[in-house]
Amino acid sequence: MNKLDEHFTLSLKDDGSFDFHHTKEGREKTYTPLAKGRIDLTRLREEAEKWMQNMLNISRNPIELTDQSLQNLILLIPKTPESLVEFYKKYYPTVRRKQIYPDSKTQKVMAKNLQHYFLVGYADEVAGEEFAFALLFNPEDESMNILLNNNGKCWIMDFTTLLSILPNSFEIESRYCYRCGTEVPLTSGWCPTCKKRIRKMQTNKEKKE
Repeated sequence: MNKLDEHFTLSLKDDGSFDFHHTKEGREKTYTPLAKGRIDLTRLREEAEKWMQNMLNISRNPIELTDQSLQNLILLIPKTPESLVEFYKKYYPTVRRKQIYPDSKTQKVMAKNLQHYFLVGYADEVAGEEFAFALLFNPEDESMNILLNNNGKCWIMDFTTLLSILPNSFEIESRYCYRCGTEVPLTSGWCPTCKKRIRKMQTNKEKKE
């Protein structure tokens, strides 16, 4: 959301419970609940351990920048160390302790201005460049990872999987209509109050089965 007076809040407690809601600022703050539940700490630990083990395996087996697996991936190499920071501050600004994520309109502007901050190209096009760090973009599934380079020896950090570890461990126990705030059963596809269509979800029991 790009409105400074509205934001989403995810509150995590020490016991693993979480509360996700939409907040609207004003003379009186309004809170629209979206979901409540608990983090499966065992699953979180297991997924984190798998990610760490995968990174250790990768670190022992670097690939060449000319490796076939990189052929169809796009590299975004920061033009200077400061350009990455400048890009992040411009398109992911922090306002009143809240980070504003780009909406669809801002994302289009970002795409047009990428070459101001990054050298953009396929691996074979940037093979002669000297760099230690790059963002690695897969156009097919729009995933983003990190490429570390040391004199042509490369390591890929699975950034997309890392970002999914926490939300994948969420056990949603109750969720609410984002339009009117009515609680909606996980297996229902409709809000019983405003009749807004809502995607069905698996119960925790179904996930484990």
